[in-house]
Amino acid sequence: MDSFLNGTVILLGTVATLVLVAAGLAVIFGFMRIINFAHGEFVALGAFAVLVCDRNGIPFPLAVVIATLVGAIFGLIVERVLIRPLYGRLVDTLLVTFALSLLLQQGFLIGFGTSPAGIGSMGGSWKVGQYSIPQYQLFLIVMTGVLVGVLWWVFTRTMYGARARAASSASSVASTLGMDPVRINAATFTLGSACAALAGALLTPVIAVQPFMGVSYLPLAFLTVVTGGSAPLTGTTAAGSLLGVSQYTASVLTNPFLGTVAVLVVAVVVLRFLPRGMSAKWRSKV
Repeated sequence: MDSFLNGTVILLGTVATLVLVAAGLAVIFGFMRIINFAHGEFVALGAFAVLVCDRNGIPFPLAVVIATLVGAIFGLIVERVLIRPLYGRLVDTLLVTFALSLLLQQGFLIGFGTSPAGIGSMGGSWKVGQYSIPQYQLFLIVMTGVLVGVLWWVFTRTMYGARARAASSASSVASTLGMDPVRINAATFTLGSACAALAGALLTPVIAVQPFMGVSYLPLAFLTVVTGGSAPLTGTTAAGSLLGVSQYTASVLTNPFLGTVAVLVVAVVVLRFLPRGMSAKWRSKV
């Protein structure tokens, strides 16, 4: 029983990490059809913002809030300066965000060095038999559920959400009805950037923060979003659950490297039989 409980917490933690990291990309790609190749660096931005706050004596909860705001402001600037002139030009936005990712990596490297000191683990642990379950891991699981729930509420129960869905499906019709797709897209990109920075901020106590950390998170986030399909939130959550279970199972049975390989294999198999993703035939499109 103790082993089962410990394994369940680790499994849920793996799923939560995938969903948490992919949530911001799901918002931007799902509702704007923009490929943000700098998504991993937006996650890293949140982590480095927490490091700066920690070095200045700011408590971790407040540091997470500040990091999220930094990500939102930075995302708003990026959308206004780089993304907005390139709407409808998918390849161009991919190249621009790829260049932005390289610039951010070098900026992190110059500003913080190759191996900046982390903030250490948060909270204690609960003893369950011979196992110790970190309290912060449970907190991450809960926070991921809260984030997905809040995003679902925003996009299904608010006026902004209705307009964002309208702008993503038919921007010309939305304009005819008096909506401003440019402002809606700016808000959506800002929200997605804030979610990415929030993910990095929340993961700071349990990961090694370094300038090129975004490179490892970007492929997993893209695989999760693409495998999820056309429903940005529910599809991404389902895909994150499937890929997380696959990664954990393969890691336990073999090793962590093959666990990562299992994520790729499962994603390829799903897309082979469901080319439009897991949520292609769902009624929900959120």
